[in-house]
Amino acid sequence: MNPWTGREYAIVKEYAHLGRHALAAALGRSPASVAVFASRHGISLRVDGSKKGKRMRKGLDPREKKAVEANRLCPECARRPVEDRKSGLCHPCYQTRLADAHRDFLEREEAEKNLQSARQEKHRARS
Repeated sequence: MNPWTGREYAIVKEYAHLGRHALAAALGRSPASVAVFASRHGISLRVDGSKKGKRMRKGLDPREKKAVEANRLCPECARRPVEDRKSGLCHPCYQTRLADAHRDFLEREEAEKNLQSARQEKHRARS
């Protein structure tokens, strides 16, 4: 059981009018899991032109499938398209993650410096 990503949430929200079977085919998940996910997030999966939720046609037509696949959204924020293939994130999210990684590195370096300083003080105190 794979957890749902922000990208999948955005796709379900945007293409809910296609119904659970079409979304399941596009996302590679079961229709039941799509229905449960939509229900938990308050998303209606009623198909356009249907009466009481009965589907009038099955699956996605090729144009709709391309639209779903082309809508690759950033899994971090689910607001912008993916711009960096390597990280799979949009540019602002990639920059934020990179800045966090640099801050972590600097904190480790500072901690290492403090440790070395404490060891020197301990060594001097023994002498």
